[in-house]
Parts: sequence; C-alpha cells; structure tokens
Amino acid sequence: MLSQAGWPTPGPNLNNVPWKKCRETGINQGNWYVTALDKTHDLSINTSYELSDKWQFNANFLFQTGQPTNYPVGQYELRGLNVPIFGLRNQERLPLTID
Repeated sequence: MLSQAGWPTPGPNLNNVPWKKCRETGINQGNWYVTALDKTHDLSINTSYELSDKWQFNANFLFQTGQPTNYPVGQYELRGLNVPIFGLRNQERLPLTID
C-alpha cells in the first residue's frame, strides 16, 4: 500500500496580536518581529510503502525558503574572546533548503 501526505502551512506570522502589548523590551528593543516559523515556502511530503508485513519503506521530502534568522553585524573582543553583535531580530531570511 502506498500512502502520501502533505501539509500546507499558514502565511506570515508576526509576533503581534491586537490584544497583546509588548512588555519585554530586552528582545528586539521592544519592537515586533516575525517568528522563526514564518517561512515563505514550506512543503513537506512523506511517503510510505508497505511491501509486506515485515517490510515497510518511508521517504521524506522537505522544501523550505525564507526562514527568518539573525546574522552578526559586528563583533568585539572581551578577555580574549570574540563576541558577536547581532542586528534586529529575524531581519534576514535563509536561502532555499532542500532535505
């Protein structure tokens, strides 16, 4: 028996809802930001094939683009260690990923 499944994902997801006030000023200087789950494209395909009662084969395909991330914008040295400085939260997007 061959079975396949795929799941659509919702569109943009901001960490911003009308009834919630941002009280934490330590993250992104108190400004709203997109969550890590806000991906431009996200497609998962899972396939399972049952050859017999003892043998079953499975395959997974994952296609994603645009996952939010933070890249360092600078660095400084503290006691011999390089410490990265990050910009605003989730301002950059990861490129295409196929697994």
